[in-house]
Amino acid sequence: MKKLISVFVLCMLSMNMIAEEAKVRLQLRKTLAEDTLSLSNCSGKSIGLKDSSSWGDTHLYAGNLYLKKLSNEWNEFSFSFTPNKDGKLRIVLHSLGDSDTAFDSFSSDQIEISNGSFELVSANGKPKHIMNTESGAVLKNAQEAQAGNNFIKLSKEERFSFLVNTKANKPVTISFYAKKIVKVSVDI
Repeated sequence: MKKLISVFVLCMLSMNMIAEEAKVRLQLRKTLAEDTLSLSNCSGKSIGLKDSSSWGDTHLYAGNLYLKKLSNEWNEFSFSFTPNKDGKLRIVLHSLGDSDTAFDSFSSDQIEISNGSFELVSANGKPKHIMNTESGAVLKNAQEAQAGNNFIKLSKEERFSFLVNTKANKPVTISFYAKKIVKVSVDI
């Protein structure tokens, strides 16, 4: 009987992990509606960026990362664009799935990304140079982080953003790592 109950619990845990999926929306946005910044050559591995300017005055491009195949291992993603002028661009990531999603190690060879590994944290626990986050979003765990000590974990409907400076007609590629964090719950 104990074996049967153990098998049942393991099956329930497995079904719970399989059912959860991680979805992430990436948005590339202007900082001001009246800004004339535009982007071309937008692409992304597993992202499928598309023009989203009709969504609002500051939206330029958006794409959905369907990360349901992610495990608890870090996977690298990247996206590219070419700005038409010097300016600032807001990069926004939303967590839309049922499971938590972790992010780490945003980098680019073409532009500076301030605090892309979330190592700089203010006294109140928020990552410096990163906007739209709660203090609990930064997790300090060197064994779980992709690099360094910290990473960001988002639950459904949460987001974070950061600004980058662009140069006219200079192609940019930004890479980052993401993984799904499976919430384990047992319904008995």
